[in-house]
Amino acid sequence: MSTSQKKKFQADLQSSNSVVCYNTKSPIERKFHVIYTHENLKEVQAKFRLQLIGMHH
Repeated sequence: MSTSQKKKFQADLQSSNSVVCYNTKSPIERKFHVIYTHENLKEVQAKFRLQLIGMHH
């Protein structure tokens, strides 16, 4: 993995670990927050798996 790829991966990981505060008490906003967080995590996990596969070939 190149240095730039490592930096991007770390930035992606750090942003996925951060929590965004709610702007309203809307149940729609809360549901979106949960879904977005889970989708973001899935994306980071997929990138991580690809990086691991690349390291072993």
